[in-house]
Amino acid sequence: MHIYDFLMDSNPVIQRLTKIQLFNEQVDYIDEGWIKDIRLKFDWQTHTWGKEDGPVSVTNGIYDPWWTSTFYTLLDLITFNANPSMEEAKLGLKQVLHFMWNPETDMENDVCVIAMMLRVVLYFDPSHPATFELLNMLLNEQKEDGGWNCEHSSQKGSFHTTLSVLEAYRDFSCVYPTIQQETLLKQIKLGELYLTSRKLLYRQGTQQLVFSGIDVIHFPVRWRYDYVRALDYFASVNAQPSQIFDDAIQRLKLQFKDSQIHTNKTYPGQTHINMNDQDVFRFNTFRAILILSWFEGKSASFSQST
Repeated sequence: MHIYDFLMDSNPVIQRLTKIQLFNEQVDYIDEGWIKDIRLKFDWQTHTWGKEDGPVSVTNGIYDPWWTSTFYTLLDLITFNANPSMEEAKLGLKQVLHFMWNPETDMENDVCVIAMMLRVVLYFDPSHPATFELLNMLLNEQKEDGGWNCEHSSQKGSFHTTLSVLEAYRDFSCVYPTIQQETLLKQIKLGELYLTSRKLLYRQGTQQLVFSGIDVIHFPVRWRYDYVRALDYFASVNAQPSQIFDDAIQRLKLQFKDSQIHTNKTYPGQTHINMNDQDVFRFNTFRAILILSWFEGKSASFSQST
């Protein structure tokens, strides 16, 4: 099977992203596939996803349960490139900010969560005042080693939080390319060095993996770090390819057999969508093509058969 046919014989979300990112086609937003599945789960009475019995709270429909809460559902919609003007998403975001970024109710203090929240605000309501409040919080949290940590008191960075912040900074720079540019560039450089000095995988100065699972492909990615999510980031910012990435790229190539990815690990928890293995493999294949095209400095080739 031609790899184009392999990717297009899939969920409409994957079809659309393939057309846009691999073939540079102009494609309208869609309300099909996984996006439609998610929209149908929205609670129009409480303006949330994932709420169980009882009143809405941070632990009931806003941040928990994983992964059906409003917070993580909005992140999934970003991954699927949903329409930023989606009414359900905008109403859900208001609830997230009311319960998690509101001095009269609660102010989130987990740096990793703040970074993800900034991405959500930038996508669905970039002019909201919370955009700059969240950014300023992150700007004050970089550690001496160049990373970030979910814990304010920690003196060392973590892979999970550092990548989440870099993704948020990337998104902010796309929306506001002239604001805080000098400060952001400095922090981004140090944050990227935090990851690349460890070759995206290892404890500094060793060949020992930072933690179990870092070398496995996960989708959906959630908040946790793995090497493919890191490669996704560096490809998305068009970083200069170098031997620093070789170990991670070689691991990906070992999984990229016959022009396809046939491996994936999921994180435990509830989901809105029953993703079949083949569509997840297709999404990971799509990711791998983007990464390898960036690293090898050429357009993806679809001439191979699978």
